[in-house]
Amino acid sequence: MSNSFDKIIAKIAKISPDIATCIDTSTHSIKRREILDKKTTCLINIASLTTLGSCHKVLKRSINEAIDADCSCDEILETMLQISFSCGLSRSIDAIFEAKSVFEDRGLLKKKSKDKSDKDDEYETELKYQSENESDDEESKCDSDDGEDKDSSDEKDAQKLETECELDKINDNKVEKK
Repeated sequence: MSNSFDKIIAKIAKISPDIATCIDTSTHSIKRREILDKKTTCLINIASLTTLGSCHKVLKRSINEAIDADCSCDEILETMLQISFSCGLSRSIDAIFEAKSVFEDRGLLKKKSKDKSDKDDEYETELKYQSENESDDEESKCDSDDGEDKDSSDEKDAQKLETECELDKINDNKVEKK
């Protein structure tokens, strides 16, 4: 297990030794299995954490683990793309920004001229803002009993698809293959 995982288990053990033992034992049992290779299990972890959303620290740690297991940036981003419509586009977008942060920290992104980079950063910020607002809209839609007419739903689907296409363009320009 990773050093950070051991630290987390130690913190949990201070609160509840039984829970820490349960987590540690089950995790080690799963990690020792050899049916799937390390790359595949790392990508499954990333897919699961992307689907859950709001697990940013663990997601970053899993992205780093995947890179260490020789997963390319493209494989990591493709994993997020493949599940984007089943888990929700806003969660995938959040995960993509977490991946971008890890890629930057590890020097895996291409360098750009300052002007273009600034524009892209502003654009990405706007996409993230739109994504957060769409997420809020989706939550309120789930809470309401009014229902939504088909035209409005089609418009939202078209906006999501357009946002995803724009993200693909950004990633095509920024991520370099290993």
